Amino acid sequence: MENKISVSIILPTYNVQNYIKKCLVSISKQTYSGPIECLIIDDCGTDKSISIVREFIKTYRGSISFQIISLEKNSGLSAARNVGILQSKGDYLYFLDSDDWIEPFCIEGMVGLAHKYSYVDIVQAGAYCSSKEQSSLLSLGEKKLPEFSNDKKWIKKTFLKRYEIPITAWNKLLNRNFIIKNNLFFFEGIIHEDEDWNWFLAKYVNSIAFYKFDTYHYITRNGSIMTNKLDKSKIAWIKIINHFIDNIDDYCRGTQELFIYDFLVYRFLFEKSFVDDYKRLFFKFMNKTSGINRVLLYIIYNRTCWKILCKFGLNKQLDLITQVSDLEFKPFEHTL
Repeated sequence: MENKISVSIILPTYNVQNYIKKCLVSISKQTYSGPIECLIIDDCGTDKSISIVREFIKTYRGSISFQIISLEKNSGLSAARNVGILQSKGDYLYFLDSDDWIEPFCIEGMVGLAHKYSYVDIVQAGAYCSSKEQSSLLSLGEKKLPEFSNDKKWIKKTFLKRYEIPITAWNKLLNRNFIIKNNLFFFEGIIHEDEDWNWFLAKYVNSIAFYKFDTYHYITRNGSIMTNKLDKSKIAWIKIINHFIDNIDDYCRGTQELFIYDFLVYRFLFEKSFVDDYKRLFFKFMNKTSGINRVLLYIIYNRTCWKILCKFGLNKQLDLITQVSDLEFKPFEHTL
């Protein structure tokens, strides 16, 4: 008889009293018959979220093991997830935000691919979103993705495209041994931590499967981390891009450089209050590149060139760089 894969659902919880019960109910309705534990990480909120969780656990009569793990102080989403990783016992991890909810077939469908492809590193599923603008990015139904790939180069390049594989920690079924072995913990003390985490995820993934059903309901709401526009968001981006620059490797190097360039241009253009920081990052990044790549980046750094290129849109800028580089020098030929 085939062994049942065990799953740890990691649920950081902070000031979500209006959403947490629906989230917990969706977990309790999972059709997967194998072992599931749900680790609720109490990040010391100020509302009634954890009281609601305790009342739910008290009345729950199913097979899922619900546990509350309380942090000593409010530490942020990254720290809460890291505690969940360390405390988890499952073969696979599944991150779920406590103001979102999942379909009953979510875990069963994703675990099915983990069985089919012999403990694959990641199973990615699609998601619904209350914001129509993001729905096309999060849903997998219309994307031309294979059910499975172990082509490391394709996986890394596809992760770095950012629009094929969702840049979220949630709604990924993650092989726990893979996460621990590669030290894939979250950068603490910042927001937008999923962007940073996915950069490092891309470095180590050897296999991925795609469950092309929308299993997750992502809720955008006023007051959430992702909808607050604060200076701490801008500071986080500076730290994240610096982290990217410090961790460029030689595998698919050209793709990584284009990825970082895209971030730098976008942030430089739209975050005027931190122009000097982005200038420093740009020149640090330029010194990490070599040959014709460095020349191209230096030219494009000129404000006049940027203003012209911006008329074509940021993606067109990347296309233009690639086309120019392919004319004669082919600078990425040996690095992609």
